[in-house]
Amino acid sequence: MPHRIGKVNNIEKFDSEFFNILATEAHIMDPMTRMLLEHTYEVIIDAGINPKELRGTRTSVITAISQSETQGYFSFTGSELARLPMTGCNVSFMANTISYWLGATGQSHSIDTACSSSNYAIVKGYEQIRSGICDAVIIASASLCLSLHVQFLFYDLG
Repeated sequence: MPHRIGKVNNIEKFDSEFFNILATEAHIMDPMTRMLLEHTYEVIIDAGINPKELRGTRTSVITAISQSETQGYFSFTGSELARLPMTGCNVSFMANTISYWLGATGQSHSIDTACSSSNYAIVKGYEQIRSGICDAVIIASASLCLSLHVQFLFYDLG
C-alpha cells in the first residue's frame, strides 16, 4: 500500500431532501453521484450563480467517470435493494442526475476514456459551446476506490 492515501470521511452522509431525492433511493445511490451533486451545487454557488437560474437553460452536463464499484455491488445485494431504482449506481446516469436536479436542458452524458476522461470532457465541453449546442457546460469528475482490493490493483499498476 502507498504510504500516503486520500480518504473521504462521512461518505454515507447526504442531504437527500435538499436534492429532492427519496431517502431510500439516496441510500443506494453511488457515493460518487452524491458527491458530484454536492460539489456541483458548491461550484455553482461559488461562481455567484443561483442554481435555480439554470433551470430551463441550455446548460450541458458532462461527467468524466471511469469506474464505479457500487454498480455491481447493489445489483446483486438483497431483494429489497433490487426493487429500488438503480439509476443512481450507473455511471451513465450521473450526468443525467445533475441535469435533472438543475432542470438544465442541454446535453447530458458521461465520458469514460480511463485516465484521460477529464481532459476529454473539457475538450467536448469546449466543442459544444463553440458549435452552439449549448450556452454553458458543467464538467464534473470523480473517482472513488471504496474497497482495498481495488486500491491494491491500482497500486500494482504503478
